[in-house]
Amino acid sequence: MRNKRILTFLLLLNLISFPAFGGVDFDGLDDSVRISNTSGAIDGMTDMTISCWFNVDQQGDSAFPRLMRKARTAVPDGDNSYWELHLNLKSGAGTGILQFRAGYVTTVGIWNTDDAIFNFDEWNHFLVVYTHDNVNNNPTFYLNGDSITVNETSTPGGPTLTDTSFMRLGDWGTRTRSLDGLMTEVAVWDTRLTASEAALLGKSKIKGMPYQIQPGNLVGYWSLDEVANDVSANNVTFVDRSGSGNDGIGDDGDNNTGMLGKAEEVLSYDFSPIIVTRDAGVAPPVGAPQVIMITKIIQFIMNPISAVAII
Repeated sequence: MRNKRILTFLLLLNLISFPAFGGVDFDGLDDSVRISNTSGAIDGMTDMTISCWFNVDQQGDSAFPRLMRKARTAVPDGDNSYWELHLNLKSGAGTGILQFRAGYVTTVGIWNTDDAIFNFDEWNHFLVVYTHDNVNNNPTFYLNGDSITVNETSTPGGPTLTDTSFMRLGDWGTRTRSLDGLMTEVAVWDTRLTASEAALLGKSKIKGMPYQIQPGNLVGYWSLDEVANDVSANNVTFVDRSGSGNDGIGDDGDNNTGMLGKAEEVLSYDFSPIIVTRDAGVAPPVGAPQVIMITKIIQFIMNPISAVAII
């Protein structure tokens, strides 16, 4: 026990050396994170939960920017997207609607919130729970941990689409549905998270929280915090911290200036009330507070149960 406490204490000290990187700032023109050859449980999910934090700066090249898209090919021709998480900014009033699409052979299913439900220049957590095997199924939306009303605007029809190997963050694949804003803590589970788990993700504001929620079903997790503030994210590898191996590559498009790392603004790297468990070979969260209060280190030494333990 003493050796484990010492090891964990040293890990805490090691964390001090990392700056508190936060997420990626997409320029709304041609930026994305390319995950071009996905494999494993993230492909063809039936039960699924999709989650991320986002902050819209303004409308970019489209009023319908994609947060995430999982599909068969890079060409978004309307009939090959397995699922999409995106926004509707067409009001032009600095507000937006949340939307989710699920691919079926005859007609794509589309669901969205009633009206403008979030504001620009504010951090929000968006989570969708869905079972992708029946046209009669409807998704559940959570905004900042609370369940919200969802409307079906396109009734799905036909068999479920097949899904293979293509994913994008911040765009849908052809640089025409680009997010102008920030995103961090992108996570995917191949199970339906509960309302209490969705609330924990949306309300805790703790960096690395996806590690705590059904880790055995976490099939994709991109913290997007590999890049320091205002440093280019072009060609940077964004690690899939679920251990599934589906790393992404930052793609700044043609301008090579607009896709930047951003310091953390909304989430805390303070893991003091949480026990973090992870399997061998899965990377721990990148980044930590630049300053850790000496009182917390003393708390760990005196009472490790209430402090962080990385096992």
